[in-house]
Formats: sequence, C-alpha cells, structure tokens
Amino acid sequence: MHIIPQGNPLYGIGKKELSLLRRKQAKLLSTQAGTLASSPAGPHNRNALEATFIFAKYEAGTAICVHADGWILTCAHCIGESEKEWLENPSTWLVSYTGKAIQTECLAWDATLDLALLKVLSVEASGVGKALTTFPHIKLASNLPNQDDPIICIGQPGKDDLESTTKRKTTYNLIEISEGRFRGMIPGVDPCDNSEIGSLKHDAWTYWGHSGAPLSKPTMPA
Repeated sequence: MHIIPQGNPLYGIGKKELSLLRRKQAKLLSTQAGTLASSPAGPHNRNALEATFIFAKYEAGTAICVHADGWILTCAHCIGESEKEWLENPSTWLVSYTGKAIQTECLAWDATLDLALLKVLSVEASGVGKALTTFPHIKLASNLPNQDDPIICIGQPGKDDLESTTKRKTTYNLIEISEGRFRGMIPGVDPCDNSEIGSLKHDAWTYWGHSGAPLSKPTMPA
C-alpha cells in the first residue's frame, strides 16, 4: 500500500476527475462536524460512518470497508455496467467523510450479485504510521435483521435532480445519514439476484447515487 504525501500527484486520475475530488474533499471537510452530529449516538454508528467512503467521480456511489486491511464492498454497477468496463478501468478513488482520499482496485465483480470487492492501493495522507494503512470497518452480518428492526443508511445522493421536469441540481449533502426499518424480503425472489432491483426492503431514505451504501443496525454489527 502506498502513502501519498499531501501535495504530491495522485495516481491514475485525470485532471477533470482530480478537480472534482478536490472539491468533494473541501466540501466534506467543511461539513464534517455536521455529518458526525447527524449520526445516531453510539460508537458502532460512528464506526460505520468512518468505514463509509463515497466515490470521487461525478456519478456518485458509496462503498463500505469490511476489513482493517482495506477491503471494501460496493455495487458492481458503481465500478462498471459490464465486465469489460470493469476490466478496462478497475481503479477508482474514494473519499471518507473526513476528506481522506484512497485509491482502490476492483479485484472481483459480479453483475448478478451486483457486488464488487475493492482493495485499497494508495492513501493520501499528511503523515506516516500504521494508522494510515489500518482502516475502520464494519463486521458483516451473518443473518438478516428481524422484521421492523431499526436500521441506518449512510450514502452519497446524486447531484442531478431526477425528479424534476427541468434540469437542476439537488441540495443534498455529499453524505446523508437516514434512519428507517427493515421491511423484509420480496417473496419468491432470489435474494442473491440483484441484477434488477433486488429483494431486500427497507424504508430508510435513499436517492439515486446511494448505490453501495451500507445498511447498519444502530446497536450491533451491520
């Protein structure tokens, strides 16, 4: 894993994409305190927020770290709409709510599951030390929540207002935290087939761009 000192060039990112990453970093830093304050109280919820990353590219998308060594899950379509697109561009930059930028490589991509597994390659940082290469992460649940269990969702809503009849932007924060409840699974649908809309139901607020956002129980691992 590479540590890139702040001010040095970033790997594998074009000028336009880098400019957008820097704007997102600045916005996240300016809203960091408010984002943390909007999270439900408790160390588990703060950890879930710290383990969440958003895509630096315009199309939004969210990802969640699931291992301290920098293994990250997101939706396959956030990486590419086809296997060919993934293989042609497996590298992507993500940013945390604190503005920390990381470069990842997609090592596994599955269109049916709509899951992609990423590994951190580089971290932009102002210092050195093990803490820079050890990542906050959540533990994946081994069972579904109980019907109507409370959940929280942490994600990046898109900037284009797709509900408007005219072209305009949304006013959402780069990271929005919403609360709701698990509403069960759609009967008769393969829970492992997410190639269309999937089968899991919940009523936490989401928007276009939330793809890859984690659903976490407020008092126990996600």
